[in-house]
Amino acid sequence: MAHLDQTIADLRQERNLSQAELAADILSPAQLSKAEHGLTDLSGTKLVMLLGRLHITPREFFSLAEIRTASETIEEQLISDTYTSLVKNDQQLGRQVIRQAEIFDQQAQTKFSHLSLIMARAQIGQLLNKSYQLPMYTT
Repeated sequence: MAHLDQTIADLRQERNLSQAELAADILSPAQLSKAEHGLTDLSGTKLVMLLGRLHITPREFFSLAEIRTASETIEEQLISDTYTSLVKNDQQLGRQVIRQAEIFDQQAQTKFSHLSLIMARAQIGQLLNKSYQLPMYTT
């Protein structure tokens, strides 16, 4: 499954742990760094131990990694479609992109889904000569 390495890094950072803190007594910080950058694989045992320290079950972890991978695919498509609508001056595609960004933001509720919606509304709003209300972002 793709993006497991980035999911580990994201969870570690969200929990304000250094690589040394997460890796302590499980593996070396250098090994964890390599794993977070996709340069080496972790054994199942070490992964489970790291997940325990991150307070997440393996099921939650793999589900989160899958959701993040799907979100990245949607974000990439939104960027591509936004660019295409602007380059081709395609207002219909522009409206479609805004609808897709709104649905994505409602479902995902992440920093990137908010950013995708803001960017789509700002860029395509110019194409359509229309002003859109930008979503409020709270942390």
